Amino acid sequence: MASYLARLCWNSQGWRRPTGEARQLEGNDAYVGKTGFGHEEWLFDYSRQLDGYHYGFVEALNRTRQIESGQVIDLLLYAISPDRQRYYVGEIRECELLTEEDRQRVVEEYERRGWLQQMRHDVCAIGGNPSRITTGHSDYNTGIFNIRFRPEDAECHVSGRLADEEDRVWKRTRYMLYKVESADIEAFRRLPSGRQKPLPVERVHRAGTASICYDPTHRRLQNHLFQLLEGEFGQHVFLERSCVDVMVTHPEFHAYIEVKTCANAVQAIREGVGQLLEYVYRDFAESTSLPRCVICSPAPETDDSRGFLQFLSRKAGFPIDYWEVGLSTKELKIKQD
Repeated sequence: MASYLARLCWNSQGWRRPTGEARQLEGNDAYVGKTGFGHEEWLFDYSRQLDGYHYGFVEALNRTRQIESGQVIDLLLYAISPDRQRYYVGEIRECELLTEEDRQRVVEEYERRGWLQQMRHDVCAIGGNPSRITTGHSDYNTGIFNIRFRPEDAECHVSGRLADEEDRVWKRTRYMLYKVESADIEAFRRLPSGRQKPLPVERVHRAGTASICYDPTHRRLQNHLFQLLEGEFGQHVFLERSCVDVMVTHPEFHAYIEVKTCANAVQAIREGVGQLLEYVYRDFAESTSLPRCVICSPAPETDDSRGFLQFLSRKAGFPIDYWEVGLSTKELKIKQD
């Protein structure tokens, strides 16, 4: 089965497509800029299915003549962030391109069940224009759905996967379909090896929705922590390796570090510990030697946050630390026991 690479539009919360909820999108696409949303918003929302199939939309498939209606392909999905970084979004195996008859039938069934009305409410809730989800619009039968697949054949990378710098996806920019070879598929499916230089942090405005501004506070803190650790552990420090914000692989200190910019330490721990446990499970499920897990945030520690962390460490059976680190922090106090 042939595999193709397709770009998805970026949104204000990152490329992620939340279930049951539309969000404003960023991008220079005229359609998105005019309406405030894109039909890709519901690509991974499995709350509405027909006969075990989820029906969705991928813009690149509307801009190609490579694939005929009814053909089944594998789709590899990526997105470009406002600062031009490439992120792998997910994969859809055995994805079927709908015929015109299929599109008509699905739209009518969605309307009959009230599902299109729910989608209109989603768009209105974020200030978008739902006019393209109405029966009177010329795109009514063609612009809402163009694919179907079974949810078990899809995988969405919720926490984001930054592509390695040598991956060919960095040469792709357009909303079109690219046929990929085995090397591209291997690059897409492997975990990122990480990078050893700071990520770009410029504030970026995009034209898709005028009210949106991309302000990478998280990335500034991530870069600052990377530089502090690099001074201590040299070439054993990585950014975005295996999806971990900062990883240290020094023989005397092996750590997975999740960076948060929360207002208080308890919130940072609550948001970060689940990600860390997933990373450790994925990489060390069969190992008795585990890395130290660290949540890093500018928020000061409190008695409540210390008690919460001690409880979590005790229940998890391995150490979980909290580092109070801001952009003005000049030195780290690292426990290496």
